[in-house]
Amino acid sequence: MTRKVRFSDRLNEAMRIRGIKAVDLHRKTGLSESTISQYRSGYAQPRDENLITISEVLQVNPLWLKGLTDDPTYNAWNMPINSEPIKLTDDEEDLIYKLRLIPAADADFVTRFVNAKYNDMYQ
Repeated sequence: MTRKVRFSDRLNEAMRIRGIKAVDLHRKTGLSESTISQYRSGYAQPRDENLITISEVLQVNPLWLKGLTDDPTYNAWNMPINSEPIKLTDDEEDLIYKLRLIPAADADFVTRFVNAKYNDMYQ
């Protein structure tokens, strides 16, 4: 990498390539539209948990978003940035939206329940 790449530049590039608008990123991450606007303009930098959430939605390497690597490959699926994004069904998007609204105390219970069910089925 020859020059320092700004998070805002990478965020805007990934959103453009993925065809995701700010309102879509807001809806899919649960971050406020104001926060996303601040990230896109370079006024603010995301905390690590927000960086991970954004990278998951955009399916890019969080280190690439931060400008720390030239490799945008998202490790979870080994998916390059120019490939098609994974499409969620309406039911999956609805479930994710509802999960984000659960109070923190209850979210921990839901997370443990889902992990237990997953482990029972796949491990």
